[in-house]
Order: sequence, then C-alpha cells, then structure tokens
Amino acid sequence: MKYFTAKMWDDLQREGKVGQQAFKLWDERYAAYHRQLKRLSGRVGSRTFRFFSQGLIHDCPLISFTVRDKRGEYYLAGRRRRGTTPPTSAEIELVSSYEHKRYFLIYSRVTRIEFSFSGKDELFFCEEDGLGDCGYDELSSAGKGRLRHEILFSSGSTLLLEFEKISVRTKRG
Repeated sequence: MKYFTAKMWDDLQREGKVGQQAFKLWDERYAAYHRQLKRLSGRVGSRTFRFFSQGLIHDCPLISFTVRDKRGEYYLAGRRRRGTTPPTSAEIELVSSYEHKRYFLIYSRVTRIEFSFSGKDELFFCEEDGLGDCGYDELSSAGKGRLRHEILFSSGSTLLLEFEKISVRTKRG
C-alpha cells in the first residue's frame, strides 16, 4: 500500500501529536490517492470507477475470496487451452452492514496474488479472530497494462491482486 499504510492507520488511533499528524497525513494521502485514481478512469468501467472513488469497502467484512484457473476447466473438458491470455480469475465478496449490500469484485486475467494472513499486527479492535474488516484499499496501475488492487484489513492482513480487468457487482441484502 502506497497511500493508506498500516503505520498511518495505527497512528490514526493514537492521541496527541502523533494522532494529529496522522490525520494531516491522511488528508494529504487521500487527495494524492484520488488524483492517481482519476488517471485510471478510462481503464475501468464507469460503475467500477465510481465504486472505488467512493471507498465503499471500508468497514466491510470479507465473505469469500475465490481464485479460478481455466486450465483446470479445459482439462476437465478434455481440451487444450490456446492463447496467451492469463487464465486465472478471482472474485472477492464483501458485505456492507451500513448499506445492507453485498459487493462482488471480479478480477480477470490475474497475473499476481499475494495474501498475508498474519493477524499479528492488529490495527483496529476486532471482536473475533480472523481478517477483520476491510480498512483501506487502493486501486492503482501495476504497469504493462495491468492494474493492482490492495486491501488492508483491520487484523493487519493484506491482499494484493494484479490483473488486466475488473468489474464490480452490487446485490441488496
């Protein structure tokens, strides 16, 4: 994470000068993040861009994270995969308790996934063990026509995906 780091989040929870400096830094990084996000507007659909611009996953718990590799599907069908398009896709399902909605983030042509489930650097109080809620996320360019999405959870765990395409679906309830 470039803009919304674990250290900044931790400092935001502190009182006094450290907390005040963290809030000032947060304002600066929020503005910088949205400037770089605006440059991505032509690389994702308008609904997806609006979703990321509004920061809708803050405080959302993760329901599921699924990765699929089409090579397995071709194998089961008895066919050989042709082409050079990355066959891997992923989907994240989140729930918003504020808006009573479920969000589905669908990633296509995934080329990199990193998931750190350490849980040892809890950044915000969690009632239970696990990932906790999504705290901050960043959508950015990964170069070579790819995008990167990073999520920082309240447990200190992180998820990073690099991919060519992303879409977002919303479902009530």
